Amino acid sequence: SGKQLQKGYSKDLKKFQEDFVVNDAMMHDFEVLSKNKGIALDTAAEYDQEKKNIKIRIKAEIARSIWGNEGWYSVVRADDNQLHKALTLFPEAEKIAGLR
Repeated sequence: SGKQLQKGYSKDLKKFQEDFVVNDAMMHDFEVLSKNKGIALDTAAEYDQEKKNIKIRIKAEIARSIWGNEGWYSVVRADDNQLHKALTLFPEAEKIAGLR
């Protein structure tokens, strides 16, 4: 439950980000919940490709339930490859801006 997670991480969002893993049992629960809600999952191959993103979103939703939007964004940003690439380009952007 959320209270157990909150107690287990002592309200430590960074520890949650680093240590918490959406496991196979949670993914199974997600699949069952989806099926019960009438949400059709894609083919097995497509579902397998999206599992990583689904796990991130589940983890982010759990973080939101404990830390609010700060938790959600922290989890999503941690795995945002485009954001990480963009951050590496700031020095180059500063150089370009200085040339104009």
